[in-house]
Amino acid sequence: MTTRSTMRYATMSWLASGPATGLALLTVTAANASVFQYADAVVQVNYGGGQQHPNFSNPQSVLGMSDYAGGPFGIGAYSLGTGGSIEVRMAVPFRGSGDSQPDLVISEIGPSAGGSAEGTSIQVSADGTTWISAGSLSGGVGLIDLDAHGIGESSSMRFVRIVDASFNPGVPAGADVDSVKAVFFSPDLNSDGAVDALDLAILLGAWGQAGIGDLDDSGAVDAVDLSVLLGAWG
Repeated sequence: MTTRSTMRYATMSWLASGPATGLALLTVTAANASVFQYADAVVQVNYGGGQQHPNFSNPQSVLGMSDYAGGPFGIGAYSLGTGGSIEVRMAVPFRGSGDSQPDLVISEIGPSAGGSAEGTSIQVSADGTTWISAGSLSGGVGLIDLDAHGIGESSSMRFVRIVDASFNPGVPAGADVDSVKAVFFSPDLNSDGAVDALDLAILLGAWGQAGIGDLDDSGAVDAVDLSVLLGAWG
């Protein structure tokens, strides 16, 4: 999993039992934790029409941070083809922020406006089966406010589908996707629709380790992560 984190801070106190410290009043600094998470797996690819340039033929190019380089026919992006699509998965569930700030960032290597802009439509899913529309983008670096599409703080999404809406038959054909980034992790660690004792058990079972449960991407599951999960309880 590729992550990078920032945080908006507020002090929160919890009476909690840590595996190593016993019962203690934990005063930690955490609020709506903003943790950048990039897609880590390609689930499905449906190449559309048109000619595919060999430099844009690897779907794995969509994974991880934006890294496209090399001019108009460089490397680091995948072309969808006209009307084509790609579905990617996040390692940890993501959610809306509860406000109007961007929650999902789709990087397409073209311009965001003008005759050569290549638009896409975006959908998200909790299970990879039932999809929810998250709007459309005109090209370039596109920002999506999931809350504006009914996907709020209590949501728990894992999958993103990007569909070419440009129908550009040029070479490479269709929109050219570089990366997919979700900004807010969901404390619903098991994606069952609720933050509860099962999620708490997952977090405590990973105490001191990196990976799932490390909601602030500090490199270890600790009191800050516990506070974020408890703040979203229910």
